[in-house]
This record gives sequence, structure tokens and C-alpha cells, in this order.
Amino acid sequence: MRRARRGGWTGWVGERGEQVSVTAICRAELRSGWRRFAHSVGRRPLATAVMAALALLMVLVGVRIIAFVAMRSEQFPDEGYGTILLLLFVLLLLRSAGMTQRHALRAHEVDLHLMQPVATRSVMLGQFGAVALGATALVALGVALSLLVRWGAGIPLVIPAPFWPLLVLFALLAPLCGFLFSVLGNLQPMSRKLRYLATLAPLLMLLMYLASYAHAAPALVQQVSAAALLLLLGYLWLADGLYLDAIAAQRLATGTTLKWRVMELRWLRRLVGRRVAAVARKEITSAIRERDFLTATLSTLSISAILLFWYYQTGIPGEEVGDLAPHHYYPGLLALALYMAALLQCTLVGAALLGIEGRRLWVLKGLPVDSRTVMQGKGLGLLLLALPGIALVWLPLPLVAGFPWQVTLFFGEIAIALTLANAGLGLWAGAAFASFDEHDRGNPDVLTQFMLIGASAFMSALLALLPASVMLMYGLPDGTRYGLGLVAGALFAACGYGIYRLGVRSAADAYRTIWIDSYGA
Repeated sequence: MRRARRGGWTGWVGERGEQVSVTAICRAELRSGWRRFAHSVGRRPLATAVMAALALLMVLVGVRIIAFVAMRSEQFPDEGYGTILLLLFVLLLLRSAGMTQRHALRAHEVDLHLMQPVATRSVMLGQFGAVALGATALVALGVALSLLVRWGAGIPLVIPAPFWPLLVLFALLAPLCGFLFSVLGNLQPMSRKLRYLATLAPLLMLLMYLASYAHAAPALVQQVSAAALLLLLGYLWLADGLYLDAIAAQRLATGTTLKWRVMELRWLRRLVGRRVAAVARKEITSAIRERDFLTATLSTLSISAILLFWYYQTGIPGEEVGDLAPHHYYPGLLALALYMAALLQCTLVGAALLGIEGRRLWVLKGLPVDSRTVMQGKGLGLLLLALPGIALVWLPLPLVAGFPWQVTLFFGEIAIALTLANAGLGLWAGAAFASFDEHDRGNPDVLTQFMLIGASAFMSALLALLPASVMLMYGLPDGTRYGLGLVAGALFAACGYGIYRLGVRSAADAYRTIWIDSYGA
């Protein structure tokens, strides 16, 4: 191998050049991500310390829950470390798919890489290396914190030896599957996309099944997972043409092909006015075109699927689970799932509503539409996109588990309260902390997102626990207790609407203060 002449291209040629290109692209992506994170930490050192303390607390709670289940094998006979591997695989897969969508397909830096004398496969492998190394670093950090917390708190948790090689395998498989899923999911037309996704979907289902039962046959799962890893690596090596097609489809996708009459939102014009309905329609169309709501929707649907899976796996507990009575176990899980769905669908998506506009925001600000109308339309579009996912989290478990209809209706009121309140929080955060960094697709920095998660958790706890305490007044007759609980749920749903209105008003005030010098800040 040789160097190019002085003044010419300074990369390597041949196979060695491909390796150098992959390493350089991966290193550049990792350094960019690290610089953004270090900048966020430098701007908010106190918030960084608070978030680190909360992360340790969450790890402590998670380790205690795992130890609780492990010490009661007779109560949870079908559970083992396979459940942990399944959750890890699903969460890392979704995260990797989102990172691939934002950084490996949509970022303008990818176009700069492709314009260089570098093979498409090198660009693809460099981007995949950044996604995989980021996911691996997260897993390593989580494992280190868990072991530290287990040692510091003296938690009696024994980790089986077969768990570690399985953890390594699924920590590698998750970003690989997420990267391929995102690339294949962006192909056009739809028939081609479905054809390629059909080649990946059976393997994903097999891996999730193997992960859930890894504790039952660890040797077999290791062998099959290792074979699947080699197969998927071969798939990735041959997918450079698909990667280029997915990038081209991203650049050419300028509109939505949905032509349904309901997309015109004519039924809303009489309720909210023509201008608000027009902004809401624009927001929905943009979300469908940009596909940014897809990750949040898939995460929400996975929450509902995990709830049903857990119910069919464990059934009703035979004794108290911690401080929860057996008949409070699944209502507690449902309340937690509703909070997570509202956080994903409303708070985190709403926090990116203005930043994701990018340069288009200045066109919107130049129109003769006041800020209150703009934020009302954006809030309405956010709610219309979020409500179907929230409903799919709310209804399946009560119907399958046979909740009383009063309890099911009560959880519907809680879902409305959490959705409205989190939408108001997301709208305010999206205007007050608007980020126009194209790498992050309008999302605020990591520390701001953690602060929003904490604020959402505190607000959602107040909105859910206070009316639930009325529903749990067992000293009253059931009819009276249910009636008072429903009244309390309706009152707190009204409180959620008040928080939403306040969030829209505050977001409109912040929207007026965003000027052209904010772009890139």
C-alpha cells in the first residue's frame, strides 16, 4: 500500500484505506457527540450533579426490584435474567434506530462524507461503529453502576455466570438490528421497504424470544445468538447499496402520500377556527413526513406490549409485591406505563416541535399569524398524534385483566390529565429551550431532557396519586368510593387542561422572543 502524492488525497488506498476511512468517520462522530455532551455539562454543572444523583437512585431501585424477583422464584417461576436481556435488547434497539435515523441518514455531514473519495460501505460502517460503540458504552456504564450500587447497598443479588456472555451478545445485536431496521425502514417505495423488512422481522422476533427465555437454556441461546450475529454482520456488509438508497429517499421525501379527507381536519375548523386547524394540519403532516414521531409511537406501543406480556407471563401475584397488595399490582404498573407514554408522546416530542422546524421557522414567523395561534395549532397537532398511542396503553390491560368499569374509566381520566399536562410541559420546553442543532433534530440537550423527565415525573405523580388516594378509601362502600374517585379524576383532568393552557400561553410568550440570532444556539 502507498500514500497518495503530496498535495493530493492523503488517505490510504485499497483495503487499508477502507479501514482508515471507517475509523476516521466513527471517531469524528464520537468526538462530535462528546463535544456536545461536554458543552451541555459545562453550561449546567448543578443540573449535572442532580441528574447523576437521580441516575444512581434509579439504578438502586432497579437493582432492588431485580433482587426482589430473584429471591421469590416460587412467586415468579417464569422470570429470570432473560427478562432483563429482553428489555435491554428492545430499549437499545429503539435507541439505535433513532440514532441511526438522526445521525446516519438525515445529518448533512453524511452528504459531506459521501462526496469524498470514500466508499459508501466505509461511510455506512463508520456510522454503524459510532452507534454500536455508543450503545456499548451505555451498557458498560449501566453494569458498572449496578455493581457499585449492589456492593455499596449490600444487596444480596447473585449474578449467574452465563449471564455475562449473553449480555455481550445482545448488547452487540441490539445496535446492529436497530441500524438495519432504520435503514430498511427508510427505503422507498413502500413495497420495497416491506419486502426488505420482511427479511429482518423473523430474526428480530426470534432474538426477542431467545432473550426472554435465555435463563432456561443459556448454552443454546448463546449458540443461536452468535450465529445470528454473524448472519446480521454479513447482511450489514452487503447493505451499502441499501444505505445509499435510504439516504436518497430521505433527501427526496418532501411530502406525505396520505390523501385521506381526515388529514384536512375540516371537522376541526368549526371547533378551533381555520388558522389553528391549518397549523395543526401542518404539524401532523410534517410529523408524518419527517417520521420523528415514529420512534415515540413505537416505544409507546412496546410499553403496551410489555404490559400484556408481563400479565400473561406472571398472572395475578399470590402475595404482596413490596408494599403493593396483589390487586394493586397491575393498576400500579398501568399508572407507570401511562406516565411513560405521556412522557414519550408529549413531553419529549413537544420539546422538539420548534427546533425541528429549523430554517422553516422563520417562514412561519413571517406569516401574519400571532404566536398564540401558532402554539395552539402545534399543541393540537401534538395531542392528535399522541392520543391514539395513549389509548393503546390505557385500554388493553384493563380489558384483558378484567378491571371494574369504574376503575377503567378512572384510568382514562388519569390518562387525559397526564397527556394534557405533559403536552403543556413539552410545548413550553420546546419554546423556552429551543435547539436548532441539526444533529439532534431539534431535541434539547441531554441535561435539559433529564430535567424535563424529572419535572414530568413530579407533576404526573401529583396528578395520579392524589385522585388515586380517593379511589383507595376502602372505609367507604364500593359505590361511594368509585363515585368519589371518578369525581376526583375528572377534577384532576381539568387541572391537567389548566396546565396545558398555561403551557401554551408560556410557549407563545417564548416563541415571540426567538429571533434569527437564536439559530444554531
